[in-house]
Amino acid sequence: MFFGMLALMAEFESDLIRSRTVEGMREAAKRGRLLGKPSKLSVLQRRRLLADYESGEYSAAQLMDISGLSRSAMYATLNKARQEHRGSREHR
Repeated sequence: MFFGMLALMAEFESDLIRSRTVEGMREAAKRGRLLGKPSKLSVLQRRRLLADYESGEYSAAQLMDISGLSRSAMYATLNKARQEHRGSREHR
């Protein structure tokens, strides 16, 4: 019975920590704070990577060597560059 009460209190505390963390992340997002690891490439480098990829001048393997990115990181970076490109066209 005693251990059951301790387990219940620990679970309650865990739920409190989880809810505070989620709330803190929401507040940080509202203030424009980035979460996670910073991008390895600048905005200009991402634009160039996207242009080179879409032109077909370089293969994916060549772009990975040039940029120093892994395959998954390169495709994630290309997606981010596409989103940035779409966003910049909408603000004109």
